[in-house]
Formats: sequence, structure tokens, C-alpha cells
Amino acid sequence: MKAFEQYLTEAQKEYSFRLRCACDLTEDHMHKIENRLKKYEAFSVSNPKKTMFQSSPPGFSHLSGGEIHIVDFKTRQPVAPHVLHAEISECCDISESLVRVKNAGELDMEETPEASDNTTDSSEAILEQPYEKADNSHAYGPKLIGNLLGDLAKVARKNEFAGSDSAAKSAEVTEENTTSPIGS
Repeated sequence: MKAFEQYLTEAQKEYSFRLRCACDLTEDHMHKIENRLKKYEAFSVSNPKKTMFQSSPPGFSHLSGGEIHIVDFKTRQPVAPHVLHAEISECCDISESLVRVKNAGELDMEETPEASDNTTDSSEAILEQPYEKADNSHAYGPKLIGNLLGDLAKVARKNEFAGSDSAAKSAEVTEENTTSPIGS
């Protein structure tokens, strides 16, 4: 049987996050971030990875261009990404518009294909388009009922019922062995 401590260690959950910052993260910034994350029992804090220069970095559409620094980390305490966002920008004295924190498996709205605006000026709403006329008379009405009754009549002729004369056999009664095995 397992010890109680083993059950506790197996039951611990990990919460993964990704910090994206549009400014340089120095060693001093990383030290401040790690100290602030200690209250959430942060572990496995990665070193900042720098992306290539992009004219419009995903998640930072208000910037004209730049490099993004990415830090992945995990916590043992549950915390909302917007709370981490506020705390990290406060402790490092970085503008909140330059910092993004999200759960590790989650996409930013600007990274999803739905967020990109692919509409044209000539496009119109589906509700504004005329309704297509379709002939669905095969699904209702007297014609359908007539076909259904005709099909049922064909099937009824094919079936033999137990009460018909050809299927019935009369039971013959004989006088032999008329005594009951149970006794009478």
C-alpha cells in the first residue's frame, strides 16, 4: 500500500504558462520575475528565447515591428494569466502593452486564422442573400402517403401470418398413453 505522501506527490498539478515580452529581458528582469513567481511555487522557468524580427509580431499588433522574448514556466499553484500579466509588468516596470501571459496550450486571438480579417468590401452577410427555393414535395404530402401505402400493401402480401389455413396444422388427439405421469 502506498504512503500518504506518495498520494500527495502524485496528486500535485502543474500549470504551464508562456510569457511573451516585446522588450529585452535582462538578467535583472528574469531575477525579479522568478522572485515574484515564487509565491505561486514556480519551477522550470526557462531562459528567454528570442524570435526573429517580425514586421507585425503576433499578439502585439500595435507594434510596427520587433523581436519577441518568450519564457516558459510552470507553477504548482493555480493562477489566472491576467494576474501574472499584471504582476510581471509591475515588478519589472514594463508597460502592460509589451507583456503577454497565457496558458501554454492556448493560442492568442491574433494568432488564430479566424482573427485575421479576410473579408472584402464586396462581401455581404449570409442573411442578406436570397433564400434558395427547393422542391421538397417528396418529403411530405399526399404523394408520399400514397407511395407509403402502396409499399406497405406489397410487404403485407409477402408476409405469411400464423393464423392462415396453410400454416395451421391441427393437433391429433390419440387415446394411447392418456394417463398422466404425475398421477391421477
